[in-house]
Amino acid sequence: HNVFLSGFEVYGSNGSKRYYPYRKEKEFHQPNMIKRYIQGFGDSLIGRGEIFVTLQEKTGHPATYLTYGGRGSSFIRDRFEENGNFDNAINVFWVGQNNTDEPDTIIEDLKHMVRLLNHNRFVVLTPFVGAPSSLEIVTERVERNAVISEKIQSIFGNHSVVLNAAIVN
Repeated sequence: HNVFLSGFEVYGSNGSKRYYPYRKEKEFHQPNMIKRYIQGFGDSLIGRGEIFVTLQEKTGHPATYLTYGGRGSSFIRDRFEENGNFDNAINVFWVGQNNTDEPDTIIEDLKHMVRLLNHNRFVVLTPFVGAPSSLEIVTERVERNAVISEKIQSIFGNHSVVLNAAIVN
């Protein structure tokens, strides 16, 4: 009775989940049936708070993420290459917080992930300055993040969000 499979979810041992939409040929004839999901890849920050719950509520799109705490951008890039949806998802990339001392690596990893996509539905979030223990560390992080944010903005333009500026504003 007009029942169709829209997708399935896989739950990981760390509590994360992934949503895999099921595409049918008839979706191309009925575009109003297509509901893209929001897929996030990042380090531990992407899994904190209610970011993806809020995204789901505000957009009406199912939203989920894979988080890799303490890992650098190259590790996350490799997980995206293995587990990412390159066709149907709206992608959110938030990488580099754990390897801000390697800005060129972060940029190359982001470029690689974006090149894997078969569409232009993505956003890149920049690392931000947290609450380190000393003024010296804050100064160093501010300088590193400024370099990384500038590079991300110049490459990804409207597909980027500079988090330090967004938080201050």
